[in-house]
Amino acid sequence: MSPLPFFRRREPVEPPPDEVTEDVARPGEEDYVVRPEDEAATEYIVRPEDEPTEYVGPPVAEEYAEYAPPAAERRVTRVTEEPPRRVVPPERNPWPWLLALLLLVLGGIAAAYFLTRDDDESAATATVPNVVGQRANAATARLRADGFTPVTRRQYSNEPRGEVLRQEPAAGRTLREGGTVTLFASRGAATATVPNLRGLSEAEAASELTERGLRANVFRVPSTEPDGTVVAQNPAADEVVKKGSAVRVNVSRGQTTTTTETTTTTTTTTTTPTTTGATGATPPPPPQAVDVPDVVGQTEADAAAALADVGLLADSYPVAAQDPSGTVVAQRPAAGGTAEEGSAVRINVSIGPDARPERAVPDVTGVDERVARARLRRVGLTVRAIPRTVTKPDQNGVVILQAPNAGLRLQLRAQVTIYVGRLRP
Repeated sequence: MSPLPFFRRREPVEPPPDEVTEDVARPGEEDYVVRPEDEAATEYIVRPEDEPTEYVGPPVAEEYAEYAPPAAERRVTRVTEEPPRRVVPPERNPWPWLLALLLLVLGGIAAAYFLTRDDDESAATATVPNVVGQRANAATARLRADGFTPVTRRQYSNEPRGEVLRQEPAAGRTLREGGTVTLFASRGAATATVPNLRGLSEAEAASELTERGLRANVFRVPSTEPDGTVVAQNPAADEVVKKGSAVRVNVSRGQTTTTTETTTTTTTTTTTPTTTGATGATPPPPPQAVDVPDVVGQTEADAAAALADVGLLADSYPVAAQDPSGTVVAQRPAAGGTAEEGSAVRINVSIGPDARPERAVPDVTGVDERVARARLRRVGLTVRAIPRTVTKPDQNGVVILQAPNAGLRLQLRAQVTIYVGRLRP
């Protein structure tokens, strides 16, 4: 009985020749002397020609079965082992390591900040004291002693100059030591410069004063100037006064004229009335003496108003005193005496113990040296006169230059230099 096709007997396979075995073993040889140096050298090893592998199909029915060819007719396929390849590790990207290092450094900085920062909750605190109503220098000293940093800002006020009006934060608040406390101190009342009113009409003078926040206190006096013309004022032009102050304005009421008529009648046969008229100017009456009121202790504005009510002018002079700023501390003539109507009464006004107010420099160029000195001293400035040779006769004895210029503000008792013309002989 013939064997079934799918139980075909396989013929024993003969071992490969020695040269083939040698070719297969050499690429994997442990001895580096026998092993080829590289893959290129391995390719030169002589190998028998390979033959295609025979395909053996699945079992089929007997009638379709075929006997396998004899072993001598089959071809043997020799498999050569692939030589090992050298594996090169891939290059590593350095950026992940750099990023990790950066994150580590940032984390250390953040930790140091949170561990060493000065936390407001842990910082020492103190209660803000009440310094409203105190002098600014005393208030700042108190705040520094309590560990705060004072900052002073000044604003116009009717309160005495240098007095603390309010503070931020308010008293009683809790503040970190070294914190800032802002003080708002009075710089005194707002000031205005008195304009020159001489030669203006009464309405024009009142308008000029109103524009500067001042009041006009008008007095009508006899004068040779046209009726309604300003002939004098007090305070003088360019003086600096508080806003709201009254400025005395003397307005001319013209000359007083009287007309008398004398009639003489002679009786004859015919009565003829003869009238002769004579018109003459009567000189103005002499100034009357008035009682000087007591203005010591009043404010400067109230004192000026009280003097104006009796026909006197107020000549204010600032002085350092312990009394509140703006208070009259002395007067001349004294209260109870008499003075001519229209004359000035000197009043000394306190500016506080340490303050030195600023004064506007008046324009004294073109006036006589004596007048210039009086005008500068009137506003509380000192004078230094320097002669300057001139060739024009009308410049002799006249101020031709001043330093500093008019309009600048100087501290009280500051020096103003005037250059007085001296005619060359």
